[in-house]
Amino acid sequence: MTSNRNEDAEDQALLAFLAAQRDAVLSIVAGLDEEAWHRSVVPSGWTPAGLVEHLEQLGPPAEQAAVLDDLWRARTPHVAAVLEATGKAHPNAKVAKAARKAAFKLRSSGDAG
Repeated sequence: MTSNRNEDAEDQALLAFLAAQRDAVLSIVAGLDEEAWHRSVVPSGWTPAGLVEHLEQLGPPAEQAAVLDDLWRARTPHVAAVLEATGKAHPNAKVAKAARKAAFKLRSSGDAG
C-alpha cells in the first residue's frame, strides 16, 4: 500500500511539473500578435505556434530534444526558466540533457534573463 502512495505522490509531482511547464510556455507566448505567433526566430524554422502545437502532441524524445536545442535562441523573458525546469525534471534523459545544454548556451551567450 505504501507503493501506491509513492506512485500517487509521483503522479501529483509530475502533474504539477507539467502544469508549470504549460504555464511557462503560455507566459512566453502571451501577448504575441498574429504575425509574431507565426514568425520563426530560430534556425530550425520553428514558430511559437508550431512549438506549442508540437508540445501538445508530445512528439518523440528526439524531436523534443531538437526543439529544446533551438529554444535558447528565442530571446523571450522566460525561456531560461523553461529550459532549466525541463533539464531538471524531464523524465527522458536525452531531452533533459538537451534542455540543460540549451540553458548553458543561453547563459553563455549573456542573454539569460
